[in-house]
Amino acid sequence: MKRARDDGSRVLERFCEFSGKSPARLLAVARTPRGRLEILELLERWIESLKGARSTKLNYISTVRGYFAFHGRPLPKSFPVWTRKLRSDRPVAYKFLDKDAFKRMLEACRNDPRTKSMLLVQFQSFSTLRSLLVIGNTMGLKIANELRKGASLVPLHFPYRGRSRYEARVSFIGKDACDSLRDWFSVRGWPDPDNPYIWVRHGGKRGQLTTRDVSNAYSRLAIGLGLRPRKGAGSWVRYGVGSTQVRNLAVACAMLGGADHMIVHALAGHKMDWEALHGWPPDEKSLEQSYRRIEPYLSV
Repeated sequence: MKRARDDGSRVLERFCEFSGKSPARLLAVARTPRGRLEILELLERWIESLKGARSTKLNYISTVRGYFAFHGRPLPKSFPVWTRKLRSDRPVAYKFLDKDAFKRMLEACRNDPRTKSMLLVQFQSFSTLRSLLVIGNTMGLKIANELRKGASLVPLHFPYRGRSRYEARVSFIGKDACDSLRDWFSVRGWPDPDNPYIWVRHGGKRGQLTTRDVSNAYSRLAIGLGLRPRKGAGSWVRYGVGSTQVRNLAVACAMLGGADHMIVHALAGHKMDWEALHGWPPDEKSLEQSYRRIEPYLSV
């Protein structure tokens, strides 16, 4: 908290220096609606004079607006055009994840079984980043037990979310993901009660997998293949390669392969009003049968 306050003070000091007015003087100007518009215009000129990421500029705007709101003199609530542009005009990566790029990523993982298994598990289970963390941090012992038996298809039971039992999700991983996990476990050791996690943290640290661990693993791979720049332009840039794109690609591959769209939605955990669709969610056995038909389209 102290660091956040210190950062806010530095931002305010910079704004005061740019305006040539003390904080007290700025508050005095902001007594009237016309004065608050003057402050807003001043803020616009200051932000335009700065060099840096859009996310940083938006944080600065929020800090200055918060200062005036705290003192009972809020700046106009409607965001001006220049602020909306900062929020929406975000560059999109010039390269996007398709099946060929995904194959290249897997081929580049010959000496990195950790990332390869992570990619294939997410891809074949239609998982979001959050779901991938659930798999890695809670399902290690169960999945390892099935793989020791030689399984080439393993069901994944995700915890309930919400009040309805129909919001629970069941999905699977197929042969490619199972084989990649066996390769990974042969390197790092099989999960056990003392270390039940599937993917150890980067550098071999013990503990639960985090979103940053996954993001860093995918980013290093994408950078090495030229799918994103080596030097990022900040968190505000939307790159076309990441965990979200892996999931989207899996859904697209299954649907383009002719799979039943409703089954794909069920495996991906998309919320649907099953009653309105004249039926209840398919049970695990029927989902498994459907998944075996879909699996060839998820095999790369």
